[in-house]
Amino acid sequence: MKATILNVGTELLVGSTLNTHSYYISQKLHEIGVGVLYHAVVGDNPVRLEDMIGYYYDTSDLIIATGGLGPTEDDLTKEIFAKWFGVPLYFSEEIREDIEARFRGFGRPMTPNNLRQCYVPEGAEILWNENGTATGFILEKDGKIAILLPGPPRELRPMFEKQVIPWLRQRVSQVLTSRYFKIFGLGESATEDRLSDLFAAQINPTLATYAKTGEVLLRVTASGASDSENQKLLEPMVEEIRSRIGDHIYAERDAELSEVLFELLRDKGLKIALAESCTGGMMADMLVSHSGVSEVFGVSVVAYDNAVKASVLGVPAETLETFGAVSEETARAMSEGISKISGAELCISVTGIAGPDGGTEKKPVGLVYMDLYNSLSREHRTFKQVFTGNRERVRQASAMKAFYEAIQWLKADLTIASKEI
Repeated sequence: MKATILNVGTELLVGSTLNTHSYYISQKLHEIGVGVLYHAVVGDNPVRLEDMIGYYYDTSDLIIATGGLGPTEDDLTKEIFAKWFGVPLYFSEEIREDIEARFRGFGRPMTPNNLRQCYVPEGAEILWNENGTATGFILEKDGKIAILLPGPPRELRPMFEKQVIPWLRQRVSQVLTSRYFKIFGLGESATEDRLSDLFAAQINPTLATYAKTGEVLLRVTASGASDSENQKLLEPMVEEIRSRIGDHIYAERDAELSEVLFELLRDKGLKIALAESCTGGMMADMLVSHSGVSEVFGVSVVAYDNAVKASVLGVPAETLETFGAVSEETARAMSEGISKISGAELCISVTGIAGPDGGTEKKPVGLVYMDLYNSLSREHRTFKQVFTGNRERVRQASAMKAFYEAIQWLKADLTIASKEI
């Protein structure tokens, strides 16, 4: 089955609203073995919408349309698709009762224009909306399928996952199974180079790389009659990938560095503390984006100014004067300082020159020192790197590098057993 995703809405076309639907729906369709041929966006114009339906109706088995199911005059998706499929609209008392009940829950009467949302294309299957008033629909004609979904993501996603995916699964003969690898410290071209013969010979399974900020996502996909059959196809290639680039793989799923670090700390019963200079709180922000992180993270100090490095973290004035704020010695003193404040087992410090100003011949823009300190064994692991790119890129790369090295250390030997010292 081949699909087109057609996003309807002038706000998407002019860039007023970020279009996340194509990304989300494509991922979900891939997981169940539905290939996507096209992404398209059209404004709230009935003539252009009808033209788009005509084009993609001829080239696709399935059109998934988002948006244009609201109560206003420019919400015409349902009407245009009904016209194209050659069916009339009928008024649904069941939908009217559902919308009225929802408005009673809001504590206000239903507005008259919401009655527009009670009309259903004849023969369509109704997709109920648990978070709004716009019902979705599935239409079929001559082997072609159209699925109409509401525009707001909080309405579309539950409808898609709970109703559309099960419906489509029953109609897809092939099953796709994917395994993922998150790779750090090896670029997309270098990853493909190490796996060049696998890429050249790929038939089933297939490989694909996706460059992300500072890292690479590698996807390996098998196609077969069942997930268990696909897993057997995948395993030899998965083992080969591990043997070739395992030193750069930090997760075998599509996860963030901060997420993997949090999970490792939680599983080992360890706590982390941060002392940030050039990253300016970015590392703390990455960690606290994950629910439950308070189990492992309690203290972060942004010591951007040397006076704060000295007064709060206890970095000796002599260290700052002799070696400078951007130095291995200062990084080590910062991590030891946050250790004394927090009592955490793993302490990370970052100090550097994010730019665009402040660099010298000896200490260029992009120079960063990162120190990891095990407060139980009193062991340091310090890393020096010169990152390229703008200020934001240097800060982000520094945070990601520090987290990656922390993950590697935790996987290797920084364990709860250290608490017995």
